[in-house]
Amino acid sequence: MAVSVPPPDSTTLLLDCEEDASWARAVVAGQLGAQVRVPWAEQGSDVSCIASDNGDLALFPEDGHVLRRVGALRPGTAAVARVRAVRPWPSAHRVDGWIDLGGYLSAMPPLEAAAFRSKYRDRYGNPIHHQDTLWVLRLEVERVEYRRGADLRGQQDPYSLNIDDYKTAQPDQIFLASLPVISHLNQSHPSLIRALWPGASPDADVALVGMDQFGVDLEHRCRIMRRTFPAPLKDIAEAGFHLIHLARQSSVRT
Repeated sequence: MAVSVPPPDSTTLLLDCEEDASWARAVVAGQLGAQVRVPWAEQGSDVSCIASDNGDLALFPEDGHVLRRVGALRPGTAAVARVRAVRPWPSAHRVDGWIDLGGYLSAMPPLEAAAFRSKYRDRYGNPIHHQDTLWVLRLEVERVEYRRGADLRGQQDPYSLNIDDYKTAQPDQIFLASLPVISHLNQSHPSLIRALWPGASPDADVALVGMDQFGVDLEHRCRIMRRTFPAPLKDIAEAGFHLIHLARQSSVRT
């Protein structure tokens, strides 16, 4: 007998859009590079990048990089930058997603370019040679597509984010600050992490592999489980309380 499933209400859809836009902005803000594809190149080319406050990208092609050819073309060259969400530790699912940012390349005004050169120096360490002549290109983002989590292993088309939702979203600060917290919980509180997986045996190897303001990702036997917080975290210091709440829920169910 067929069972009809009611469609998600507008509140659920709004929360999903908010979660994915915030996640995408955090991934782009946290990564150090992107693979950029332009019409004349057969393959994508890696380039260092820094996200601007409105979601556009500042790209830094080095000497000999394919994007140097943009200087010989008229402004408005189309490009797509793919930024990958990569877990910073060994995992069967190390790549957690990707975001494709489609738009148009243009040169930055001198003062704005100088500000991004300073950010480049702060992020990448030692000043490079000819820092003042480092090329800075802007990718003005007009389209955002993405895949994340279990959807990476499916066959469906990528999802799209409304460009206004993407540009106005704030990067998920819990996601950006989660690495030391995840490492601490896995090393010092394995029993708590194990309790988050319903039905896991006392000696099961369960690892916390992701955290954002809306929930956590757990890995066990090459499987990923998503556990959602009762309410979005406003501060990462709240994570312990919410994880204990989720662990108690799991014990009740089992």
